[in-house]
Amino acid sequence: RNHLLESEDSYTREALAAEDREAKLRKKVTVLEEKLVSSSNAMENASHQASVQVESLQEQLNVVSKQRDETALQLSVSQEQVKQYALSLANLQMVLEHFQQEEKAMYSAELEKQKQLIAEWKKNAENLEGKVISLQECLDEANAALDSASRLTEQLDVKEEQIEELKRQNIIKKVR
Repeated sequence: RNHLLESEDSYTREALAAEDREAKLRKKVTVLEEKLVSSSNAMENASHQASVQVESLQEQLNVVSKQRDETALQLSVSQEQVKQYALSLANLQMVLEHFQQEEKAMYSAELEKQKQLIAEWKKNAENLEGKVISLQECLDEANAALDSASRLTEQLDVKEEQIEELKRQNIIKKVR
């Protein structure tokens, strides 16, 4: 009987201890469940925030990608324009060089033509100077001959007058 009482007492103590452990474990489970709910809520919030951030980053990435594509397109267009400008410049330089060569050739030809004209005019001027000198000599000779003829005419007139005078004197002598 004593043994039964001790056994019962032992069972009772064990049962109380088990209940106490169960209560503590239930409390722990409750605390853990609360922590789990809290963690779950925190995870959901974090997941939601992460999703929002991911969406925001995705939008930013889309915007940046679009800007990159537009910039790449603008760069390509600009490079093409630079190529076109370089080609146009090269063409203009070729045209300018060709024009300058033509102009130089034309200028050289015109210069040669003018030199020939000047040479012809010089030759003509020299010929004319020779003719002027020759004509001046002829004129001087003609003037000298004219002066000589004029003197001879004067002398002739004087002689004729003398003859007339002599004739008159002779007539007068005959009459006397």
